[in-house]
Amino acid sequence: MKSFILMLTFLTRIPFPVRFEFNNNDFAKGLLFLPVIGLIIGIPMYLTTLYVELNNPFLMSFLLMLIYIGMTGGLHLDGLADYFDGLFGGRQRERILEIMKDASLGTFGVVGLCLYFLGMFVGLMEVTPLVVLLMPITARVIGLMFCAFGRYPREAGMGQPLVEYGRWYHGATALIIWLVVLFWAGQAYLVAGVVTVLLMLMFYLRTNQVIGGITGDVIGAAIELSQVLWLLCFAVIGGL
Repeated sequence: MKSFILMLTFLTRIPFPVRFEFNNNDFAKGLLFLPVIGLIIGIPMYLTTLYVELNNPFLMSFLLMLIYIGMTGGLHLDGLADYFDGLFGGRQRERILEIMKDASLGTFGVVGLCLYFLGMFVGLMEVTPLVVLLMPITARVIGLMFCAFGRYPREAGMGQPLVEYGRWYHGATALIIWLVVLFWAGQAYLVAGVVTVLLMLMFYLRTNQVIGGITGDVIGAAIELSQVLWLLCFAVIGGL
């Protein structure tokens, strides 16, 4: 329970009355709760899509983005921006890691964030409630998989406990359960899920090739990018 609460309060802005002393071991165990936290994030968006009647898809998309950012506090957007800055701003592994660690926002980070928000906005314009509900779950299953199959390329960092705690069977179990859920949901969901996994596998392999591992910024970038890919898959499919 402690690990779940530590991870929930870290990944969301949901207030929790009980405070626990932070330690890396308990925090790392919270990795296994990532999909559950994704469900918690998705429920308000799901209910909004289901019950709020807005005839303007632009307003609905904007509202869903506000809810998502309000739930997460934009936590992973910093990692996404740092990843873009590092990947496109550096040539050598050490320089890329140095840029990613820098707190300042560069040109490539701004471009990456603009593309991200544009992709989210377009993807959320024509979606069903179930697509919205599964979006943050899908992303956090992929985040769990990155931790489970990756290795940490630095000596220390915020993402180190998660990557070192993750084991391949954590990622494999999460993936199998998630694919079964998507199969139950319907063919379009399964197709979108498989396409998202394959594209994020390319992202994973390329990142390993460039920096030799998975950092906290990479995990954050993977979570946010996989959400956009998930949504755009349904835009390409043409709806359900």
